[in-house]
Amino acid sequence: MTCERADAPGRVRCEVEAHAGAGESLAWGDVVIVSTPPFASALRGRIGPHDTTTHEPDLWRWALALVAHSKGTGDVEARVRLVVCRAGKCLPREATVVGHLEVGGPPAAGGGPLRGNAKIDD
Repeated sequence: MTCERADAPGRVRCEVEAHAGAGESLAWGDVVIVSTPPFASALRGRIGPHDTTTHEPDLWRWALALVAHSKGTGDVEARVRLVVCRAGKCLPREATVVGHLEVGGPPAAGGGPLRGNAKIDD
């Protein structure tokens, strides 16, 4: 999960990506927001398969929005649920992803979006 840094409270955009492994494809998926820092809230608690911004056989991407009510830093946690297919057999997979949210204050070292680490494939 990656979240844009915001200079002031308001709407903040985050993205979640799911990648299939070699020889696999993604048949279904969603993102469920598990927790947000106290200074922010999710506009939607679940982003479904029809809300993907990228929908390719091996890559799905979802955009989600948070509202920051005040300045602060903290982590956003979400659960990515997928159905992954290989050679005609499909199985469920689940992964927890974390993105760092920063609103106000000086930019993080290196600038640009702050990134969390998420690996969906086995």
